[in-house]
Amino acid sequence: MAKLPRTIAATGTTLGSWYIVNTNSAKQTSEGTFDAVQPTGNGEIAHFSWIKQVGNKVWAPFFGIKNNSFSTEYPDYAGIAVYSYPEMKYEKTIKDTRTSFIGRYFVDGLGVVENGDVYAFSSSVAVNSGT
Repeated sequence: MAKLPRTIAATGTTLGSWYIVNTNSAKQTSEGTFDAVQPTGNGEIAHFSWIKQVGNKVWAPFFGIKNNSFSTEYPDYAGIAVYSYPEMKYEKTIKDTRTSFIGRYFVDGLGVVENGDVYAFSSSVAVNSGT
């Protein structure tokens, strides 16, 4: 589970929070913070559309947002932040510039098939400042 910022920090790192919850007991078992700008690599906030465990990793497709606007300077950018699990350390961003973000707002855009391959879809709806 993640709590994401919607504005860039005035100073220092723009932090988001992550939480691991035991689904059997419904109790939080660990928590931490992450740099919410690092995955985009372009200065915008990586606002996760979903998070999914894939093996010993967490994949978090995101859309880049400018402060509170939910628009982006990079509408042709699809990114998935990859974190180690359960440490939740950022490892890399899988990116592609042929389409916009993966999934939709709170819609899972990732599918994992039986052999462990992961497929993603984009609805290509990102906009640059409303255009």
